[in-house]
Amino acid sequence: MSFTKKKKIHSHNELITKTRNASLFQSNFKINKLQTQHIIRQSHERLTK
Repeated sequence: MSFTKKKKIHSHNELITKTRNASLFQSNFKINKLQTQHIIRQSHERLTK
């Protein structure tokens, strides 16, 4: 009884950790994309001047 309960809690925590990591990865990806676009824009402005 208590063993299966513990296992359920453990898998639930694992799921939370996985989803948290996934959302962190997505937000980091968005930030990197924005930074890259900014750098491209800057270098483009430098070339056109």
